[in-house]
Amino acid sequence: MAQKRPSISDIVHQIVRKAPGPLTVDEIAQQLAATAPEASRDPKNSVKNSLSNNRGGALMRLPDGRIGWKPRLINGAALRHIFYDEDLAERELLIGDAIYDLLEPLRGQTQLTGALRLELEGGRSVVGMVTGAVGQRALDAGPALWDWLEDRGAAPGDSLIITALDGEERHYSLRLEPAAARDEAAVARRNQVVLAAAVAFLRRYRGRAVIWEIVAHLNATGPAHDPVPSDPFEDIWTEEVYGPVQDEYGVDFPLAGGHSDLFADLSHILAEPSAMADAVALPGVKPVEIEFGPDDLPPGVAMEAVRAKIEAVYNRGGFKPLAADDPLLPAIYAIAARNGLPSPTGKPYKASELQALFGSDETTIEWIERGAIFGMVELDDAFSAGTPELPADLFAALMPATPARLPAAYARTGAPRKPRPSPQGSKGPVTTYLLRLTYTEDRGFSRDIEIAEDQNLEDLHLVIQKALGWDDDHLYSFYMGRQPFDDKTEIGSPWSESARHTHQVTLGSLGLRVKQKFLYLFDYGDSHLFELQVQKITPQAPKGSYPRVAARVGRAPSQYGDEE
Repeated sequence: MAQKRPSISDIVHQIVRKAPGPLTVDEIAQQLAATAPEASRDPKNSVKNSLSNNRGGALMRLPDGRIGWKPRLINGAALRHIFYDEDLAERELLIGDAIYDLLEPLRGQTQLTGALRLELEGGRSVVGMVTGAVGQRALDAGPALWDWLEDRGAAPGDSLIITALDGEERHYSLRLEPAAARDEAAVARRNQVVLAAAVAFLRRYRGRAVIWEIVAHLNATGPAHDPVPSDPFEDIWTEEVYGPVQDEYGVDFPLAGGHSDLFADLSHILAEPSAMADAVALPGVKPVEIEFGPDDLPPGVAMEAVRAKIEAVYNRGGFKPLAADDPLLPAIYAIAARNGLPSPTGKPYKASELQALFGSDETTIEWIERGAIFGMVELDDAFSAGTPELPADLFAALMPATPARLPAAYARTGAPRKPRPSPQGSKGPVTTYLLRLTYTEDRGFSRDIEIAEDQNLEDLHLVIQKALGWDDDHLYSFYMGRQPFDDKTEIGSPWSESARHTHQVTLGSLGLRVKQKFLYLFDYGDSHLFELQVQKITPQAPKGSYPRVAARVGRAPSQYGDEE
């Protein structure tokens, strides 16, 4: 059997991992061109695209812009665990996201193998492992760790300092710091350094960075590298710190603050590259049970076939959505929804479809509520908002409000939105603009779009989404200057908080010139950035249907990073 060709992302990972130290993007691109010249026509943009899909992953960007291998970058990072009464009484060392990221820098993936080697202060060495699922993870080093702590007189309020000695070799040191020896002033200073770095990272992603991405950045890029560690990150990273940043960008993203009880059952799905990661045989990790039985199977289909298909979708190597015409899709859709997994289509579940499958009982409605907050469920119009379990006012709060003065043609109804035809163009000659759309991460892609002067930027957005084949499921902005996130030149989507909105600005009012460029940013979290350049202005374009896609070059970029 022929071996599967490695993807560009695989090759980039190999280049960075084998390098003796961090590399610049240009250096990685040069090695990609030399190693696999047939893999990419534009190596530099291919490298950038691989990096953009790797937030919090194995490749980390340092403050100077170089890219390093995360298991090496964490070397020297030191984190603090403060003992509570129950830790010592129950002999269980529960750990948060920051320590988990330090001990498992690749989040349990197979590149790092073997047990943890823990050097206990005083010369003793023990082996350990991380056990449990999200919210209940623990560092387990057996009785030897607790005997050592007892010998040293560990008491509530004392700190265990965990330092990464060699992340690739899974080698760490542990020392006990009595509460009386704690340097309060030094810890307070480190708290401020760490929080400032975390806030800056959250701002970089406009309030939509999740906690495991934040701690990965801190552990790998320097803020956690100090002999005096800060207090446990989960203790100092409070809503008072991250809340104002989210308010500034108008987002409500609970996982930036960690895992609350309300979202614990969904957070494990979003925390890992695959919801099935825990179902693979990881040492000490309780598998996730995917429950289904004979009644879930289509006629003539064996249970083994369904199980194999589920494992192919939710696998350790990354989520692989099912094709729309897959005959097992209806069955797996229902099984995945009942088990709290993301939709096997790669798109949000429809709330009305979940309601049709499972009814309107309290459990189902609560699942839909939580899924809507996380973006796993779309609250479409066919969903019954007036059920006793989900009152109409709560439904309205979860659905994006329709902005004032937004024409009904642009409202979100659950059906795909379409640009409004040009009124003038449907009657007779009209001035049109031919705009070339390119993607900043892939210069081999372009679309030429012709749009009339009496159409607005919301029409332009919708025809762009059609040209890309994307889902129109996030906010977006146009920037009439050359810099994204520039409030002065921003014209935001109708649901955004920008000063000007796209449905109120026509193309004819912009004063566009031939060769003029402006920007289109879709999804403030993933930050898909496109450039539009005016190719031609036709004052008397013939009667016709505008806007339209006039030319296509290359394959459209992927909206979701886990798609090939």
